[in-house]
Amino acid sequence: MKLFFTFLLSTLATALTAQNNTILKGRIVNSEKQALPLATVQLLNIDGALINTVVSDSTGAYHFSAKAGSSYYLQASFTGYKTQKSAIVKLQHEEVYLTPDLVLPPLAKNLTAVTVSTTKKLYEIRADKLVMNIENNPVAAGNSVFEVVKLAPAVTVDKDDNLLLKGAGTQIYIDGRPAYLSGQQLTEYLKSLPADIVATIEIITNPSSKYDAAGSSGIININLKKNKLYGINGMATLGGGIGSYSKANGGLGLNYRKGKINIYGNSYLGYSETYNELNLNSIMRGTTDTIYQNRNNYWHPRGKWWNYTLGMDYAINNKTTFGILFNGSLYNAPTRTDNTTNFLNAMQQRYQSIQSVKKEHSNTNNNALNLYFKKTLDSLGSEVVVNADYGNYARNETDINNNNFYNEQDQVFQDPYIFRNNQPAAVQLFSAKLDYTKYFSPKTRLEAGAKYSLVTNDNNLIADSLESQQWVNDNSRSNHFIYREQIAAAYTSFMKDWGAISAQVGLRAEQTIGSGESKTLNQTDERNYLNLFPTVFLSQKLDSVNTLQLNYARRISRPSYQSLNPFVMYVDPYTVFKGNPYLRPSYSNSFELKHIYKQLLFTTLSYRFSNKNQVQTIQQDAGTGRVTTINENAGRTDYVRLDVSIQLQPVKWWSAQNNIGINWSRSLSDIPGFSYDTKAFSGDLSSNHSFTLNKNLKLTTNFYYSAPGKSGIAKLLSSYAWSVGAQQQLWNQKASIRFNIYNLLSTHTYRAHYLGEGIDIVWRNEWEGRRFNLSFVYKFGNQKIKAARERNTSSEEKNRISL
Repeated sequence: MKLFFTFLLSTLATALTAQNNTILKGRIVNSEKQALPLATVQLLNIDGALINTVVSDSTGAYHFSAKAGSSYYLQASFTGYKTQKSAIVKLQHEEVYLTPDLVLPPLAKNLTAVTVSTTKKLYEIRADKLVMNIENNPVAAGNSVFEVVKLAPAVTVDKDDNLLLKGAGTQIYIDGRPAYLSGQQLTEYLKSLPADIVATIEIITNPSSKYDAAGSSGIININLKKNKLYGINGMATLGGGIGSYSKANGGLGLNYRKGKINIYGNSYLGYSETYNELNLNSIMRGTTDTIYQNRNNYWHPRGKWWNYTLGMDYAINNKTTFGILFNGSLYNAPTRTDNTTNFLNAMQQRYQSIQSVKKEHSNTNNNALNLYFKKTLDSLGSEVVVNADYGNYARNETDINNNNFYNEQDQVFQDPYIFRNNQPAAVQLFSAKLDYTKYFSPKTRLEAGAKYSLVTNDNNLIADSLESQQWVNDNSRSNHFIYREQIAAAYTSFMKDWGAISAQVGLRAEQTIGSGESKTLNQTDERNYLNLFPTVFLSQKLDSVNTLQLNYARRISRPSYQSLNPFVMYVDPYTVFKGNPYLRPSYSNSFELKHIYKQLLFTTLSYRFSNKNQVQTIQQDAGTGRVTTINENAGRTDYVRLDVSIQLQPVKWWSAQNNIGINWSRSLSDIPGFSYDTKAFSGDLSSNHSFTLNKNLKLTTNFYYSAPGKSGIAKLLSSYAWSVGAQQQLWNQKASIRFNIYNLLSTHTYRAHYLGEGIDIVWRNEWEGRRFNLSFVYKFGNQKIKAARERNTSSEEKNRISL
């Protein structure tokens, strides 16, 4: 905190004594005077030193705050166009200096044949986020969206292959909206999507007050490619892979843009067969004897999925836009799980075993509708944006579990236990959001907004057992649970730029009203709480090559709807999952101090502390051997991390991005039977290289290593991955073939030793790792660039749906 106030006082003092600055404004256009959005614009002094870098907005506009009385020139670049420099600009003492349009000529005379051939830097640090530029970058070659996200600094996975950011849970967004799936289904969805369709990945560790406050470590926003082209055009993809099992995917995207109307749609189909092998070796020490329990669980899903989008934008006039977007997904996954559990005595001699076969079939159907309205209020960019969302999510899952019991001679010693779970679930979501942005000047703006959401989650677990060849309802395991939640939120944020110094402060308030009703147990749990979430972002340019940033945010992590369900789910007679209706949200406070040198070297020191953390407890009954897993609120966690990232280009044809992170954490839990006080150091490093052999052929290699560490009662072992790939452009760069060998060295494995009160478990969870992937991408139709509006809706509630 002392560092924070010292920096704040220094910032304010510098601002009060700063000389007058001039706002330098202009537009980036092509030869046909059409705006070029997302062009990179650099401000340089007359000696060529870089002063600042910005990206043009949807109208091609940009602006800089520069020192009056000085001379500068501009340099702009955009994929498919030649880089251009402006004439020398000498700023007087006027408040705003308007430069002539900077025109970028195409790289080829036939503009319809132009395809993207330049590559942005992989990492780009901005005031409130880190951006990975994936579009047309060799790092995407042969990888899935999930694999590319894992390349981001400070991103790891847990024992269930869920993505973590700086060691904690994160919210996954796609195009500014939370993903429709969560848990295993979200992971498989991201693994199925080819990285060819991704434009950028945003790592936002401390989101501003404009975002929902959910996500203890922030959000990961995956931006898919936006079509900016006139006329009729599209892109077709086809890919496949082979590892332990085969995979295939394909898709088609179409776009029609003319005049005031833009109609677009896409469809992606896929098949993915994979596996997960879980080995648990437990030691149960009783008062008189020791029992060893060894479990092997082989999960083998064969999933088919279909994702689709259909949308339209209509420009009522040059200041008002209306849009409608419909998207959905279908997922079908027949799955077989084979499980063998052996019990051994103190001499480690097997005396009993259970062999189980679980046959599961699940169907998920998710649909969402978004209505969008945007009105620009003035020439500075003030605007009002309204979003309304409706979502309907349905799942029907049935599994039959057959358990057979054998003695040490492999003879059946009791009747099989056969039970069935039928789990229909339905979620309805409605949310409405209003965002208002007011520019008082190009360097001063105010943001404010409000949001309301209503969610109803109906989850019905119908359990029965097979007795005398008849299915008999098991009331002790069945449970019909309905959860309703309303969240009303409002925020305000103020931003000011003094040239070398900029600041942003914000406050968000969220009122949560929830009701969980178990119809089976005749039990209702009510919750009603109001929370405030402040955010602060400060940035100071120390000189032409050094920038210092400091930010702070308070966030909340609400329980998923399903975790509040007071159900009891038996995987087998010795493995039980329970819901917890008394689970409460956890809160985190995060600080980050960043230093940026020439957009080449990035150093970040971060600190996060959180209370009432939601942890997945594992408790083992020494008498029966039954392992019960339940989410509960633990104590406090402190997390400190230092990241150093560097981008190098030793020669023209070789570029490299490297990151090393070192972290220290302390975790406390006072949960009976699952208490701990853990302190540990850990770290990770990643190194990504690309080699441009000629204008059409590129090679990539990516390496990742995570050092041993601790998480709660778990001692984590190291993990690593190494992948290589190649990309060949074809047909005047209209098409490309990409080949990738993912994880040359081994499978993707989580290894840990859980040691606590009555718990001694060696855990090894292995996913399919080494794979050979091949993909083909073809672009067709008119290729003339035109600006496209980006839609950004938000609904944190969708990310808590577990279907």
